[in-house]
Amino acid sequence: MVQPKLAIDVAGNVMLAFNEDQSMKAVRFRSSDRSWGSVASIGKHTEGMEKSVLEPTLVMDAGGVVTAVWYTTNQRGSTVYDNEIVANRFK
Repeated sequence: MVQPKLAIDVAGNVMLAFNEDQSMKAVRFRSSDRSWGSVASIGKHTEGMEKSVLEPTLVMDAGGVVTAVWYTTNQRGSTVYDNEIVANRFK
C-alpha cells in the first residue's frame, strides 16, 4: 500500500497525493479560502493491465508549483510489461 504524501508551501497551501484504484490522485488545499479542491487523476492507467504505483514523492516550491514523481509497473498476471518513472508538474 502506498502511503499518502503531502507537500506544503510557505503560504500554507497543501498538496496531498495518494493511490486510488492503482492510479495516482491529488487534491489541493488552498490556505487563502481554507478549502480543499476536487480530487484529480495525475497518473495514467493502462486498460487491462494491473498497475502498481510505488514510492511517490512530492515537492512544492514557494510559488505553489508541485512536482510529483513516482514509479509504476504495468503487468498482466505475473508478466511485467513495462516499468516507468513518472513525473507530473502542476499548479
